[in-house]
Amino acid sequence: MPHQANLRISQFIQRSMKLTDDQVYNNIQKYGGNNQLIFVSGHSAGGYLASMVGLDKKWLAVHNIDANAIAGLIPFSGHAITHFTVREERGIA
Repeated sequence: MPHQANLRISQFIQRSMKLTDDQVYNNIQKYGGNNQLIFVSGHSAGGYLASMVGLDKKWLAVHNIDANAIAGLIPFSGHAITHFTVREERGIA
């Protein structure tokens, strides 16, 4: 059961992350920002999500945003491989 809870939390965070990135990218100029200078950062699970948003183009593509438009990724202590819960569910060793 803990793995299912972790996955649900992970899915919620991923949906929230995509929504946040979409809102920032499309609205930053209203606040004097530049959507060509967006850096995404996070720590631990947030570092993993920051990496995924920038390295797996499918997450931003659903919002018609090219991940190459992100100026940089700054993950702190994030997983460098697929999260352990997802690996276990997919039978990845």
